[in-house]
Amino acid sequence: MKFIVGNGTVIHNPTSDQIAETLRDLPGGRDSFVVLEASSQFFVQCAGSEKEKFLIEYCEGDNTFRAIDENCSLELVTEALQRYAFADADWGDTLEWSPFEYEAPDPSEDTGLSPMKREKLVDYHTRTIVLGRSWILKTISILIAILVIVQFVKSGWGLGIGIPILICVACWIYGSRSNAEKRGYRH
Repeated sequence: MKFIVGNGTVIHNPTSDQIAETLRDLPGGRDSFVVLEASSQFFVQCAGSEKEKFLIEYCEGDNTFRAIDENCSLELVTEALQRYAFADADWGDTLEWSPFEYEAPDPSEDTGLSPMKREKLVDYHTRTIVLGRSWILKTISILIAILVIVQFVKSGWGLGIGIPILICVACWIYGSRSNAEKRGYRH
């Protein structure tokens, strides 16, 4: 289990106390979020603070759910994350959930959300789009590198020049992780 905090902190196999303390200390604002990740496709994430209240979501593969109450208390969110961290099968029973499909809100529309929650959603969706674009670029780069290497092998140059090209592409891909990925945002 990996616990990712908006400030960049990552805690592997967090204790109940670490989860409670981290949630209690979230400052509010843009980087006030946590992701508790069992794997890249199974995780719980929440944004907010004790003062602002919390928005909480979870993902199971291709299915994403959001708590119907978008103003969850610190106690409720803490209990849910602690139970999720320790694989309690009933971890989410204290909340009512609704299937959720991500759509970036139109800032010009009145969504009924507070300006802060709307800003968090727009920021989240912007970073999600950046994540999607970076994976597309990485995939295209890998395919191009493979094609170039194949051409070098066919033309008789061999792998002598192909290996450095592959190493350069691999370094570029590793170094081009978006800030959203580095900070723990998930789609």
